[in-house]
Amino acid sequence: MTLHNLGEVALLQNRFDKAAELYGQGVELSRSTGDRYSQAWSLIGLGKARKALGDLAAAVASWRRAHALLVAIDPDAATRVVELLGEHRPPGPDSAAVQ
Repeated sequence: MTLHNLGEVALLQNRFDKAAELYGQGVELSRSTGDRYSQAWSLIGLGKARKALGDLAAAVASWRRAHALLVAIDPDAATRVVELLGEHRPPGPDSAAVQ
């Protein structure tokens, strides 16, 4: 979680490249230790950093990965990820579904 928290600080300081780097390291470390919850939150942060860097496709991909992890372990948090995804989904008949 420390790398995630450092990513949050970098994000708040508008140091988006550094935030993405720290969140990415957090994703890898939590994946290697089997901590799905921390991995999901680092993926959410990584998505925010990628969005700030102008890479919306990468942001959405990170949020989808986070959603897939959270749906089984924290449904309330998974709902918040759906909200992030919904903000960046083009309108259409399947806009409510998470892919």
